[in-house]
Amino acid sequence: MHTVLRRCCPALVLVAALAGCHASNAPSGAAPNPAANASAPAATGKCDAVPDHAYDLPAGRFDEVSQQLAHATGCMVVYRDPGLASLPVNAVKGQVSIRQALHQALDGTALRISEESADAMTVVRR
Repeated sequence: MHTVLRRCCPALVLVAALAGCHASNAPSGAAPNPAANASAPAATGKCDAVPDHAYDLPAGRFDEVSQQLAHATGCMVVYRDPGLASLPVNAVKGQVSIRQALHQALDGTALRISEESADAMTVVRR
């Protein structure tokens, strides 16, 4: 799919991987407890899911690192400038959400996250 998008839409490069169902999406069988949710943070999405394993990704190209991160949770990492693909990013280590992992990868590089939502993050040049 990544190759098809790159061929069809060179101005829009989208790296996304669909992960399986997460426990947060599964029905619980128990009735919701509004009192328990009163102090809980707002609902989180795929970008906030923490995989069941720690990341140990070496520093590398942005497109390769972001694709590996997206495969873990299904969070979309979007970038419109194809020139960003080959830019270097940091290694990612630890058992963290993709949101935290992408921030770790981009910290101190020529890239930054310009938009964040529950299920997608957009990356641009600084």
